[in-house]
Amino acid sequence: MTSSVASARTRPLVRPGQFAELADTCVYLASEKASYVSGAVRPVKGGRHP
Repeated sequence: MTSSVASARTRPLVRPGQFAELADTCVYLASEKASYVSGAVRPVKGGRHP
């Protein structure tokens, strides 16, 4: 079994994230809308559990 197959099995969305999907979180954190966010952890991992 390849590592990509093993990784896909632990990720509920069964595919790696795309840069555009991650970009929305980055844009939000850099925006005024996140001005009250402090010390938050925002995992963007497709529902994967540790």
